[in-house]
Amino acid sequence: MSAYDLSTSGIQDLVPCVQRYFNACYQYCEMPAHAHDTYEIDYVASGECKMTVTDSQTGASNTVTLKAGHYIFFRENVKHDFLVERGSPCRIRNIEFVFRNYDSLPSLSVLASNTNCTKFLTAVPDYCVVRDDGIFSSCLDLLHEILLELYEEHKLIREMPDMKIVLTLLLLLQRMAEQIDSDIETTKSYDFYIRQAIEYIKGNYENTEKISITDIAQYVRIAPAYLQRMFKAETGMTIIEYISSVRLEKAKFLLRKTDMPILDIALNVGYLSRQRLFQLFKEKEGISPGQYRNKHRKKMDSCQMHRVSGTVQKRISDQ
Repeated sequence: MSAYDLSTSGIQDLVPCVQRYFNACYQYCEMPAHAHDTYEIDYVASGECKMTVTDSQTGASNTVTLKAGHYIFFRENVKHDFLVERGSPCRIRNIEFVFRNYDSLPSLSVLASNTNCTKFLTAVPDYCVVRDDGIFSSCLDLLHEILLELYEEHKLIREMPDMKIVLTLLLLLQRMAEQIDSDIETTKSYDFYIRQAIEYIKGNYENTEKISITDIAQYVRIAPAYLQRMFKAETGMTIIEYISSVRLEKAKFLLRKTDMPILDIALNVGYLSRQRLFQLFKEKEGISPGQYRNKHRKKMDSCQMHRVSGTVQKRISDQ
C-alpha cells in the first residue's frame, strides 16, 4: 500500500508485514540506483556506507553518509543507490515491509492513540536519516531473531505473517516515529534543523564547493526539498537568499574595516568574481561595493575628525 493510500484510507485496519530482511557484512559493494515497492529500513551496525537518494518531487539527488548507529527509512518507490568503499567494511541490517489487511492480526490500531505514529504514517517523507538512541537497534535485533527462526534471509516472504513478527514490527515503527518526531517537537517548529543548516552555512559560506543545498541537506540529514520548504517557512528566506545575506554582511564588514581589494573580498566570501559581488550590492544596497566603501570611509573620517576636534578643544580648555 502506497503512502497516498495510507494517507487517504483508514490506517487503523492495516497490518505491517515483513517481505524481506537480511543482516550482511559488505567488504565492498556498489549497488546501482533502484527502488522497491516496499517500505525499507537500513541500519548500519558497524562501518559506514553512502547512499544517493533521488527526491521524488524535484528529481534532485542527495548523497548521505551513514555511520554506525545511523539508520535510514525509505518509503516505497524512492530511488536510491548503495556504496560501501573498498577497505571500509560495513554491516547492514535491512527490513522491507508493506501494509496489508488481515482481520486476525494486530493492526496499526494498536498505535492509533500515539499521535506521533499517526502523523508519521500519514505524512511519510521520501526518507529520514536518524541517529539511533539504542532502543531502536534493540527492537530491530529482536525482529531479526524472530525472522531467522521462521524464514530464510533475502527470500520473499509471501505467507501470512507470524503474530510475534507483527507485534515486534509495530514496536519498531512506534519507536522510529517517536524518535523522528522528537527531533522536531522538542526544538519547536524544526528549530533544530534550521540551526544546523545555519551553522553549516556560516562555517562554509566562503567555500563555493561546500555550500550547495545538497551539501547542507546532507549535513542536516534530511531531504533537500524538505529542508528548503522548512527553511523558507521558518526564516522567511530561501536557503540561497540566506547564504547571500551572510556573504553580504561579511563583505560589508571587510569593506568598512580593511583595504582588501574588492576581488579578494569577493573570493573571501565565496564568489569567484567581483561581478557577482557587484550584482549582490546593487540588488541589496543600491550601490557598488566601491561606493559602499567610500561612503563608510567618509563617515569614519568625519567621526575621527570630530573626535580629534573634541580632544583639541578639551586640551585648550584644560590649559
